[in-house]
Amino acid sequence: MKEKKFTVLIHPETGKERKVKKGASWTVILFGPFALLVRRQFAMAAIWLGVAVGAFVLVDIIFFEIILGRYIPDSLASAMGIGIAVGFGSIANEYLHKQLLKQGYQVQNIGDNNLSEGVPTENQNQ
Repeated sequence: MKEKKFTVLIHPETGKERKVKKGASWTVILFGPFALLVRRQFAMAAIWLGVAVGAFVLVDIIFFEIILGRYIPDSLASAMGIGIAVGFGSIANEYLHKQLLKQGYQVQNIGDNNLSEGVPTENQNQ
């Protein structure tokens, strides 16, 4: 059986359908907190900005300027930014899925490969 790339969730009262991709979110990796704002994941966007600002303040101001007396290398700043982007991009879709479940959405056509926690599938029963 071919693995599904999306989980379909439907709100029982409104009938609104949302598809959540499995795996990393490339839009979040590439566009950062702006993609999260478009997806209405305001808490995660605020956490992203807090982590980014905190990391740069901690590393740049405290470590490099105060302790070493020089500025942060551009390569280290870029690596930190990429690391933060990949980290948040890798959990963004799973977080969106859980957020939609809390809002009352229900998984449609539960199969072997959905993201729902605690829902037994055929493979888990064997």
